[in-house]
Amino acid sequence: MIQAANAIMGMNWAMAKSHGMRQSPESLRYGAQALSVVLTLVHYAHALGIRRGRAEGQ
Repeated sequence: MIQAANAIMGMNWAMAKSHGMRQSPESLRYGAQALSVVLTLVHYAHALGIRRGRAEGQ
C-alpha cells in the first residue's frame, strides 16, 4: 500500500513538473500534505476492508 501511495505521488509530482511547477519549499510542503492525505485515505480504505472482511466471516 505504501508503494501504491508513493506511485500516486510520483505521478502527481511528474504531472505538476510537466505543467511548470518548480521545486520550492512551498511546493515541497504541498507535496508532503498531499502524501499525508493519500496515506490517510489508503489507511482508512484498508481498515474498512479488514472490518468488512471480519463482518462477512461471522
